[in-house]
Amino acid sequence: MRRSSLPVLLVAVSLLTAACGTTSRSTPNLIPPEITILQISTTATAARHSTGPLPVNFRVAVSNRSGETLTLTRLRVESVGEGAYNLASTSQAFATVISPDATESVEFWASAIAQRTILGSNGPVTIRGIAYFDSPVGSFQQMFIQQVNDTTRRRPRD
Repeated sequence: MRRSSLPVLLVAVSLLTAACGTTSRSTPNLIPPEITILQISTTATAARHSTGPLPVNFRVAVSNRSGETLTLTRLRVESVGEGAYNLASTSQAFATVISPDATESVEFWASAIAQRTILGSNGPVTIRGIAYFDSPVGSFQQMFIQQVNDTTRRRPRD
């Protein structure tokens, strides 16, 4: 490498490193919300081993643990890894206001493709999501990863 190209290379690496940083604005003194996603739909037992298109209903609960009012503006979800179905990246807009120390839930449907698995379409799926928020101290995003299936909404029997 020629000596004169070294400064250019260092500048390029510095710019690339800066570009890879977070895209959300800083939110000082804001406690991140707690996010829980549940699959609330189920496939009938007779059809659980069918493959192909599958509508899936989700409920996302957001617990605001901060002292600021939050507004959930968008959710983006997708499946990761192998599971009962593949969920392509799906985005849904919301305007849900969450008061301090409160929990609010939203529901939405997403289109998935059922896979051939031992447990069928009611089996577990790992969901990766990003929740987008507005607040008085700025906008921010929070990522979450959770496993869902139709049994996550049921309580164990005593």
